[in-house]
Amino acid sequence: MCINELDLTLRFSEMRYLIRKPNFFIVGAPKAGTTALSFYLKEHPNVFMCSPKEPHYYATDFHHGKGYITNEDEYFNLFRNAVSQHIAIGEASVHYLFSSVALHNIRAAYNNAKIIIMIRNPLEMIPSLHNQLLYSFIENEKDIEIAWSLQELRKEGKFIPRYCPFPEILQYGEQCKLGYQVERALSIFPTSNVKIFLFDYFRLNPGHVYLETLDFLCLEDDGRSDFAVINPRKRHKFSNLGRFFLRPPKILLFLKKILKLQGTGIWDRISSLNNENIDIQPLQTAFKSELIDYFKDDVKKLSSLTGYCLDIWLK
Repeated sequence: MCINELDLTLRFSEMRYLIRKPNFFIVGAPKAGTTALSFYLKEHPNVFMCSPKEPHYYATDFHHGKGYITNEDEYFNLFRNAVSQHIAIGEASVHYLFSSVALHNIRAAYNNAKIIIMIRNPLEMIPSLHNQLLYSFIENEKDIEIAWSLQELRKEGKFIPRYCPFPEILQYGEQCKLGYQVERALSIFPTSNVKIFLFDYFRLNPGHVYLETLDFLCLEDDGRSDFAVINPRKRHKFSNLGRFFLRPPKILLFLKKILKLQGTGIWDRISSLNNENIDIQPLQTAFKSELIDYFKDDVKKLSSLTGYCLDIWLK
């Protein structure tokens, strides 16, 4: 009797995890619309997106800092609130595409998982990514050309900012070589399980991309018509104040819990008052030429893989 009860308990546990495991992944790239798409999907009645958006559990080659999920139970716990109505259960870790092992790990764990990839012109992606890392205090070099020039030294562990979770994130060139990354993804997953979107098209027609995504995930149109801009380019009005909110001292984190500000949105709303939206400044001519030369072969590869004519990116 005891053995049977134990067996039933184990079977129940396996079924519980089976129901709550993800079946699709938005794998990148960063600054290519993944946050917006995941936000729109999250509001669909038949979609469950985990929170936090980017657990990065399967990118085991990166030594993630605080906030990333490394424990299996903790990871599957992110999906505990998924129920039978949630046909599509997903997450959106933008460094899975860049990681050398994440897609292999996902395919091994979920043989039939669906993968969504969003790609962007590297000449736009690099300044946007640099701005995002500055905003998050992951990057501390404000001059984008200097940040670019520091890549080799940073590979050696030099000039790594204090709050950088893993040094690979500062390798702008490798992160934005999407042709190589997409090639790897297509070598791991069958093409029928991979959907690739251009950020240019998503920015112009988010509603159409949303409907294509629903079709890819075998979901019905929920009639969504509002596609507001999500996660615009921004900076802190006052850098020290921004650091105070994004990288608070431990005593402040303790007070947040005591005052029950954690998870209420109050903290984020207060922090947002210190934000202002900005436009990315155009690249200097010489630096732009350097990037064009660096990415021309990779963009050619990406064009061949996707069927899109992407030469216009490097004009």
